Amino acid sequence: MLDLTTPGSAPAPRCFAPSERAVLLATPGIGPGVIDRLESAGIHTFEQMRTLGVSGTVHRVCEHLGSKAWANRQRALRKALLRI
Repeated sequence: MLDLTTPGSAPAPRCFAPSERAVLLATPGIGPGVIDRLESAGIHTFEQMRTLGVSGTVHRVCEHLGSKAWANRQRALRKALLRI
């Protein structure tokens, strides 16, 4: 799994900040289940999503779930990143 923290920095949060969660939930196609899957795959911030890119984010969640079915979330994730 890709470590997106800088050595010596504070550990990454384990869940999205309330403001980021609100943006995600306001995006069509993203609900609490999508956020849960992102967090379970170790993605907890928009910064991480930007670093990975939409394709990388989806790939990471698909690997974590062991299924490629999650790949249809790319459009919704792209919209969420454009909202911030």
